[in-house]
Amino acid sequence: MSGKKVVVLMIAGVLGITCYTVPSFAQEIKIASIDTGKVLLAHPAFQKAREKYQTEIQSMQQKIKDMDEQEQMSAQQIMQYQVQELGMQLETEAFNEMRKDVKKIAEKQGYQYVMDINVLIVGGKDITEEVLSELKKSEKNPQEKK
Repeated sequence: MSGKKVVVLMIAGVLGITCYTVPSFAQEIKIASIDTGKVLLAHPAFQKAREKYQTEIQSMQQKIKDMDEQEQMSAQQIMQYQVQELGMQLETEAFNEMRKDVKKIAEKQGYQYVMDINVLIVGGKDITEEVLSELKKSEKNPQEKK
């Protein structure tokens, strides 16, 4: 084979490969956004976390109520740390539950990516209200969530 034929075959091969791979890149990418703070505050997991947090604080306050002043001071310092840790743990758990639910809703609606509305400058569709509506439905019908 001459050098020109090899070059032509190589170019044709590359073009052939390109023709087969380009359509896979041409898929429409659907991007949505949500107001993460608004969705998180309305999420049932966050509501439960908030209740658990308040209950735990009340329980701790009750425990130190009968202590003398010196014991109260050291117990309060320990409890502040425990309350902070509990708050972070509960918030993380609630956020992860919200994330799972948003993922299900996004997949159902055909979105590949869901971003926080404050990160997305242009494009995408704001589906915050749709997510909130779905959350309300699943609260009324817990079987739907599964």
